[in-house]
Amino acid sequence: MSDEQEIMELTLELLPEPEKRPMGDFLQWIGSAFSLYFQKIGIWLVMGLITTAILFGLSLVAPKKSIELSWIFNLVNFAVQTMLAGGFILSAASWAEERELNISYMFSAFQYKWKELCQFVAWYLVFAILLTIIVLVIVFYSLTMNKFFGFKWIYFMPIIYLPISMALWLAPSLIVLHDIAPLKAIKMSFLGCVKNITPFILVMIASLVSIYSILNMTGLFIWLTKWFNVLIIILLSPSYSFLFLLFGITFISANIMIFMSLLMYTSYRNIWTNLPMR
Repeated sequence: MSDEQEIMELTLELLPEPEKRPMGDFLQWIGSAFSLYFQKIGIWLVMGLITTAILFGLSLVAPKKSIELSWIFNLVNFAVQTMLAGGFILSAASWAEERELNISYMFSAFQYKWKELCQFVAWYLVFAILLTIIVLVIVFYSLTMNKFFGFKWIYFMPIIYLPISMALWLAPSLIVLHDIAPLKAIKMSFLGCVKNITPFILVMIASLVSIYSILNMTGLFIWLTKWFNVLIIILLSPSYSFLFLLFGITFISANIMIFMSLLMYTSYRNIWTNLPMR
């Protein structure tokens, strides 16, 4: 019996305390996320394209004139994104643990965990407001008292936002996979990331660098499309030229959404369960 078969026969359980992982474990998180992605790349891409189409459709009906309605709509939009991310995590768990994956799984969080994820979004809003108040106080103090070397306080912003990222990173997986109450899941996420602060920071840096590179690729794609736009129109038509550009941008956005969800799942597996990803 192979090691993989032996692992599949074991029961995945939540640990009473988060596991302390070595610094280089972040490479395992990333590698496992890529492995899950490429094993079922077709299904993941379809899920990502459907997700992007949903969010694009929401952006078309977003209120433009009313600030109050726009703020409410953005909150609803974020809640929808959170539900979809929960569906991706459930899909990743289904494939990694049971070798089953279906496109319909991306909507499973809407069916089974929408109340808990809405509570999670509410707690996120509370923390975001508190953090915003803290940042505004720091900015005001630095400008009036000339502290933090003038405007150089901006270099400390990533450190300020790090705690909220730690509190939210593992929480969706704990909520949708283990029925953990949202506030408790947020606390567990923060504890797990604190105990693994080095690999967490490294995976965040790697993710930001990757997203920055992908966005640069998007800019290059748009630039090339502009240069070859005449050729595309000649070979196809103006409408197909627009669809070609839209497909490229949608494809890139879909990959970002899928990979970040898979990365959240693999990091949760290595920190909070008895069966880390291999």
